[in-house]
Amino acid sequence: MINNQNIPQIGDKVKTPRFLTVRIAAIVYEEDAQKLGFVEPTYLKDRPYNISGRMIGDNLMDFAVVIKKDDMPF
Repeated sequence: MINNQNIPQIGDKVKTPRFLTVRIAAIVYEEDAQKLGFVEPTYLKDRPYNISGRMIGDNLMDFAVVIKKDDMPF
């Protein structure tokens, strides 16, 4: 798990422009997000990470913090 105070953790709620308030279900790196289905943008801006969603059923979504490649810790 990424342990950075500036990055939301699993279970945290985050306000986004597109989906209002979402609960974080995963933390993934940018290169893995699409493979895991996190492809729906939330249009969050000016952060060192993105938040993307994936469909998990009719009108149900999971959301993940997507760590941008330039901000990876290694």
